[in-house]
Formats: sequence, C-alpha cells, structure tokens
Amino acid sequence: MSVSFGHVHVKSPNPHETAAWYIEMLDAEYVEEIDVDGALFVRIRLGGVMCNVSSPAPGQHLNDSSIDLRYGLEHFGLRVDDIEVVIAKMKQAGVPILQDIKKTTSGNRIAFVHGPDNVMIELSQYHAGFKS
Repeated sequence: MSVSFGHVHVKSPNPHETAAWYIEMLDAEYVEEIDVDGALFVRIRLGGVMCNVSSPAPGQHLNDSSIDLRYGLEHFGLRVDDIEVVIAKMKQAGVPILQDIKKTTSGNRIAFVHGPDNVMIELSQYHAGFKS
C-alpha cells in the first residue's frame, strides 16, 4: 500500500481573504479558483502541500470553532528555515501569537500562531541533523 499526503481543507466565510493571509504570512502560492457544487474553492500550495480554502456549499451551515484545545485535528505544523523572521513578520502584522518561540527538549524551536478561521498553526525550525 502506498500513502501520500493529498491536501488540507479549510472552510472559511471569506476564502479570498484567508488564502491571501497564507500567501502573505507564509509564502503560499496561489494555484487557482474553482467552483465545487456551488462552493468557491481558492486553491493554494502551502509548504509543498495543496490547501483548499473553501466557502460553505449552498445549504451548509457551519458552527464557529474555537482555537482552544479539542478532540480532532488540533493544529497543523509548518517547517520554516528562520522562525525568528516569520514570527517577527507575524507580530508586525498583528497575528495573535499563542506561544512565542521556545526550544523543545529535542533542540528544535517552535511557536504557535492563531491563523484565520480559528486554525492553530505550529511553526517549527528543526536543528541540523534532526530527522523529521
């Protein structure tokens, strides 16, 4: 059996605005916009992975979620080459920093930010020699 990562899907009340945030803050690449059963999908490539940012489909009613810890998908992690630069950029833009940069017991450096639509994002800068 062969398994590979396909995509991440984020629902948003404003897919253009959310996709623009990932493009501006994390250097995501715009791919395309498509209609899927009446929902707008703005497709971006984030860290080499396809990310679909979509509006609800007609008739879908979504609840606002909380950024708090919960069961299910807690956060997604992105590897960065200079965590200081990324966090400084986000602080300057007013992005809420949930946990500032800290060194882990493995020697890596991580931080957590509050992304659009209550998505928690972990940023990780791995030390040389760390096997991810």
